[in-house]
Amino acid sequence: AGAGIKTVASAPARGGYWPAPTDGPGLARLCIKLDERATAEKAGLVDQSRAVREVPPREKIGASLSRRPLPERGREYVDVEIWRMEDERLSGFMGGMQAVVREGGGRITDQLKTGGYCALRLHCTRPLFEKIAQMREVARIDRPPRAAVKAHSDGGGGGDPGVAPAGSPDPGMQGVLVVDSGVNNHPLLEGAIGGRTAHLSASGGVAADWDDDDAGHGTSVAGRALYGHIEAPPAPGTLLPQVWIYSAKVMYGYHGYAVFDEETLVENQLRDAVEEAVQRHKNCRIVNVSFGNLDAVAEVDQLPIAKIVDGLSEAHPELLFVISAGNIPDQDLEGLEYPEYLAEPLAEHRLIDPATAVRALSVGSIHRMPSDRGPVDAPSRFTRVGPGLYNTIKPELVEYGGDGDGVLVVNPRWRSEGRLFKYESGTSYSAPVVSHMLAVLSGAFAGASSALLKALIVSSAAVPERRPGSLGSLDGRGGAGDAASLLAVYGYGKPSLDHALYSDYDRVLLKHEGAIKMGRVHFFPLALPPEFVSEKGSRSIEVTLAFDPPINANSQDYIGVAMDYRLYKNASADRIMGVYADASKGAGSDESVGGVLGKNKVKLLPGSRIRDGSTHQKSSVVYRARPSIDPQHPLVLAVSCRKRWLKDDLHAQKYAVIVRVTHDSGLDLYGLIKGRMPAAPSTGRVPV
Repeated sequence: AGAGIKTVASAPARGGYWPAPTDGPGLARLCIKLDERATAEKAGLVDQSRAVREVPPREKIGASLSRRPLPERGREYVDVEIWRMEDERLSGFMGGMQAVVREGGGRITDQLKTGGYCALRLHCTRPLFEKIAQMREVARIDRPPRAAVKAHSDGGGGGDPGVAPAGSPDPGMQGVLVVDSGVNNHPLLEGAIGGRTAHLSASGGVAADWDDDDAGHGTSVAGRALYGHIEAPPAPGTLLPQVWIYSAKVMYGYHGYAVFDEETLVENQLRDAVEEAVQRHKNCRIVNVSFGNLDAVAEVDQLPIAKIVDGLSEAHPELLFVISAGNIPDQDLEGLEYPEYLAEPLAEHRLIDPATAVRALSVGSIHRMPSDRGPVDAPSRFTRVGPGLYNTIKPELVEYGGDGDGVLVVNPRWRSEGRLFKYESGTSYSAPVVSHMLAVLSGAFAGASSALLKALIVSSAAVPERRPGSLGSLDGRGGAGDAASLLAVYGYGKPSLDHALYSDYDRVLLKHEGAIKMGRVHFFPLALPPEFVSEKGSRSIEVTLAFDPPINANSQDYIGVAMDYRLYKNASADRIMGVYADASKGAGSDESVGGVLGKNKVKLLPGSRIRDGSTHQKSSVVYRARPSIDPQHPLVLAVSCRKRWLKDDLHAQKYAVIVRVTHDSGLDLYGLIKGRMPAAPSTGRVPV
């Protein structure tokens, strides 16, 4: 800072910080300071800087462009991401960039600027590309996204084409925005379609007056969002719409695929689709994105479309995004042994953009696989796996998306083919099932925050106990490696709408949503009935935390704050709060708390090291014998929040936390616990 250089971004995988472009004098002053430090007696932070250099163009090239460089002759499209500088400086640079592009015989066909992101689509020659790659202000260059979406296949199906229309949802029911290839009229859909928009593409693939589904993908996705998972063709009149569907067309059909426009940034179309839905449809809180960029796989930096999703979520905190994990292409599966390649995934099998969005829920695919002992909920062969950005837990959920057998979807070509349903496979059809559940939850819990809705659906999920091949031998409650491998494939498991909506006599859900300031802890006493400990049977305690942190596309950490939780037993709430308060007064407070309360800590799995950094966290403890819990003392849940890059100490981080308690002995656990919980948490200062 003393040299006049402001760091706007960092790239930990590239071994150093990337400062913003600066004028010559500022850079010269920094170099002088580095030279002076070489002979200084006392080391400082600047002594860790080994060199100042221009970022070489090769470090700006994305994976797709690295695999397929631009040819020596001709023109092709590239996406150019610009460091998000101050508006005045950015405007000046963009003016200069446009002049360079014109002089080089290229065209800027589209551009996007948000509060934390700037990109443009460029049609250029190889020499012009090389000139632009040299610019300090350019952060990344890659080929445009390649939609990982097959158009509708000729898979078999069934259903009476003469079945009566399903009707319309009640006016007050919640909606799902399906951002896809459009939605066709269909007897089981048309009464529930609350609105359609087409978001124009420069080359005319998506036109203003054409919102039909010419690819046959969005219609089937919309059917899954409307009805959830349907096992078999239903009898006439048995399907009742519970949500509204809003369609936003951003892709179009081309040679058997749903594709993005070659001249338009899909990030722009996605932003426009969401912004328009926010303005027009107040009952539409869920956004389903069942597409991805096949060439952009999870890496150390956040991916472009995911940045837009996170930015939209931050700008509209009432919205909740659900994104498909993406499909591994069939040709990439040849010669691989199932399911070993999922348990030990190759880098190219990880989540694709935008499934790495940290504020969204990502959904992988499972299918019913026959076995000698009955069907097994096995991961689909094509499903992509985690972890997500910075090894966060992704995908969080899995749902039925088929495999060789497929799942039942509405048929977009029902008139010509004479059947209302057909079978398709893909994570595209897993995600809208979760979107359906969330829309129903949103209607049931009026006014609930997005964090609470996500916590409810994550809390309801369960990883199947029986799993195929090497996945079956992994112990999710054993070593960290086993737990991480299971989480990367199944996430927290398959959700249950019933479990998200209701407690039961043997399954009690306790929830809280609120806001916490930096460096604080909220304490929640949980008074367990003595019967939970004394009665024989299997019992469990599970904690789920969800929060939507500030994000910064130019920051090393990307996520502005971190949250965590601990569960304690056999001590009073005052005792635990006192230990935290004492620890906050000195250094090394995490170790201090652990040293004093180590024997009181309930071992929840997966542990905080695996959960750390994830915005959706869940862990549990299962007791098959009498637990060492003294019911005279409440369990105490401590939920903490600490800042990362965020400088605002007054920031109040919204969050939701859920504790789920179960007992399989037949106890009326609900009746025993009801009325024993305090209405609000206590607060204190977090040890950091």
